[in-house]
Amino acid sequence: MKAKHPGHGKQVMKKKKAVLSKKQPSKRKKKAIFSGPSGVAGPSEAGKSGRGKEYGWAIAFITPALLILCFPAANLDILVWVALVPWLLALGKVKIKGALGLSYAVGFLFYGIACVWLRYVTPLGWFLLSFYLAFFFAAAGVGAWLLKRHTPRAWVFIFPLLWVALEYLRAWLLTGFPWYFLGHTQYKRLALIQIADIFGVYGVSFLAALANSSIAGAFVHYHKREISPRPERTKVRPSIMAVALTLILILLSLIYGKWRLGQMRLEPGPKIGIVQGNIPQRLKEVAIAGDELTAGDMFKTHLLLTFELQEQDLDLILWPETMVPGRLNEDAERQKFLGEVAQILDAALLVGAVTSVEKEGEIYGHNSAYHFSKQGEIIRRYDKLHLVPFGEFVPLRRYFPWLGRLVPYPTNFRPGSEATIFEAEESRFAVAICFEDTFPYLVRKFRRAGAHFLVNLTNDGWFRDSAELDQHMAFAVFRTVENRLGLVRAANTGISCFVLPSGEIFKVLKDAKGKRREVAGTLSGQIFTDSRKTFYSAYGDVFATSCSAILIISGLGAFVHRLRNKRLERQKSQ
Repeated sequence: MKAKHPGHGKQVMKKKKAVLSKKQPSKRKKKAIFSGPSGVAGPSEAGKSGRGKEYGWAIAFITPALLILCFPAANLDILVWVALVPWLLALGKVKIKGALGLSYAVGFLFYGIACVWLRYVTPLGWFLLSFYLAFFFAAAGVGAWLLKRHTPRAWVFIFPLLWVALEYLRAWLLTGFPWYFLGHTQYKRLALIQIADIFGVYGVSFLAALANSSIAGAFVHYHKREISPRPERTKVRPSIMAVALTLILILLSLIYGKWRLGQMRLEPGPKIGIVQGNIPQRLKEVAIAGDELTAGDMFKTHLLLTFELQEQDLDLILWPETMVPGRLNEDAERQKFLGEVAQILDAALLVGAVTSVEKEGEIYGHNSAYHFSKQGEIIRRYDKLHLVPFGEFVPLRRYFPWLGRLVPYPTNFRPGSEATIFEAEESRFAVAICFEDTFPYLVRKFRRAGAHFLVNLTNDGWFRDSAELDQHMAFAVFRTVENRLGLVRAANTGISCFVLPSGEIFKVLKDAKGKRREVAGTLSGQIFTDSRKTFYSAYGDVFATSCSAILIISGLGAFVHRLRNKRLERQKSQ
């Protein structure tokens, strides 16, 4: 037997330690999957590998699919509470440039699919709107990434402020596009949406955004606990607090909603009839171009439907947006004829028509609503206040005439000058034309001017049998809750309906098969009013502006704090 070298045992132990030390980094690498400057919204080791990036981008694209299903016409509204989670998780696997690109791509895909109905009017406009709206998603993504990096414990609470601030900005910037807010998905959840009479639709959006950030944060912290070699050191308290806070706020919102619904004391208003002619947009454009035969047929269709309501003992009959051909203010014969119809039916008429104005050598139009009394006289006219860019006017056209070529139809309209209030029996009402009923600030203006209920005259025939018709109706529901206004909608191709001040859609025009889009017919019913005043009507978007202000002040504070720390570090190094 050979004797072993005295140092042989020490050498074996050193080799074993070296082997163990080589295995150890793989455990740390596994832990680092969600351990960048913090998982959900910051860069990570996974983000540095090609495989991690692919996985991150893949799960992010679950979000646009879920969001599309949340909104009408799918109406799978329960999905909104988790729809942003895949995207938020994916942000944890990329660096800041990746967060920007990823979020923009997700936003472009979502808005491109959501606004697909715009292709019927202008394919270029559809692309440009999707291109523009995607920047808001990109801003949310970069903001979430930075929040998680610099405020790893508080980001789940701050993210909803960011989301609400961006929704609010989107409702105002470049005349505004207040569509596809998270809160809009809940229009059927009456108890939940009653908080809109304080916070507006933004309050519901806040709850949905908080739920998503809380679930994403909880998932990441749970995952870190599972893979951490020392899970007792992984702090999960902020994520648990966020989930608990979300549940508490939703519960309080439901309690408040039940209480407000129980308080509701509806007061019967005038009896109203709706005429829905279902005039295809291609025929309407022919009539606008001057084809007298087509214009006459369009007018006759509405007259025949109007006389179907003769036995209903109505106070007011509605024709949708621009359903009277030509320029009504220049057509004395047609004015007289409509006045006689009102006298025969012993009911006031409210009809949509174009008004032509010549001023300082320039001719332009107003998108108007004319109110004929039961005696046949025009007593008031409302000219639309909030015009649709590239639909009713071309921004900067005076300076860049070539922009007019981007729109394949005449667009020389001007906004009106006042929020006109009409009267029907003992009630007062305002008119919102086309998309005006989706703008919170405008309907609040009508309410403050004394309106008891709102009439929406619209022509959604531009968008054929698409989900836009359902979405327009759904988004308008929030105006009723915010201001406690009854709503009646007269839509050319649908969806015509009556809505209570609680947001409940209680009467809808349908055909025998239950179809609501692209059908002709009439609907009559009584509008209901609610005398209660709301915080929202009095103070407007205080909640949304507060979210924006808190975010801006916090951001500036963090920036100043960072600069100060850098200055101190330089001083120490010197």
